[in-house]
Amino acid sequence: LLRRKTGGLGQHGITAVVLKSIVASGVMALAVLPLLDILHRVLPAGLLYELLLVATSGSAGTAVFVLMAVLMRMDDISILGRLLVDKLRVLTGLGR
Repeated sequence: LLRRKTGGLGQHGITAVVLKSIVASGVMALAVLPLLDILHRVLPAGLLYELLLVATSGSAGTAVFVLMAVLMRMDDISILGRLLVDKLRVLTGLGR
């Protein structure tokens, strides 16, 4: 019933978004895994190790994913970017 009303998900570009997300996630994993290996060998075990591991790999993974999303022209990333810019303008008072 929903498919008849909306025309199915394929007509809304969901398949392309999912495929682009899979590609971006794969590239992100390929970038972060070597970083994790290097950090694991260089840093001593402990709380600082855990914090640096999460912060570094999380930041690098996010940067790679966003870069891939921009390069593949994912609409969701441009929408998110505009939202963030608008929110920063409101918070800083530059939007007045």
